[in-house]
Amino acid sequence: MKAIFLDRDGVINHDCGYAYLVEDLRIIPGVPRALRLLQQMGYVPVIVTNQSAIGRGFCNDDDVDKFMDALYLELQNQGTTIPKLYDYCPHRPIACCWCRKPEPGMLLEVARHHGIDLAQSFMVGDKHSDVQAGDSAGCRYSFQVETNKPGELLRVVHLIREHYT
Repeated sequence: MKAIFLDRDGVINHDCGYAYLVEDLRIIPGVPRALRLLQQMGYVPVIVTNQSAIGRGFCNDDDVDKFMDALYLELQNQGTTIPKLYDYCPHRPIACCWCRKPEPGMLLEVARHHGIDLAQSFMVGDKHSDVQAGDSAGCRYSFQVETNKPGELLRVVHLIREHYT
């Protein structure tokens, strides 16, 4: 199985800073279409996201899970159904854990549990730490997109089609 690992905030949904309140959820234009195209190309979308709001005490695991449920429902409402595959790091940046990007722990863990071939997979994020995580995990290529910019994920789809298929 090959995957498209996706950072959440700023790539899929609007990054409003510590996005965990369902009422703050706004899908970035173009994302549902891009996810459908990626699935048609044989990639399983997997969300991997740093959520230091938990470690900072702003929210808890249940809040993140509710936000993720709302995200999947909103994508479905916009015509895209993706598997509920995600992982998140709840730690603050100073924690020095193995799962917080730029460390590859989340990607490696999801790949191990779901039989994902990292060498055939891609990482997409809006920060250099996302790219580092993808590269360290052994992804075929990692893309950095502009935060909250409509159409960025569609641009990545076109790049994958042109250069990697």
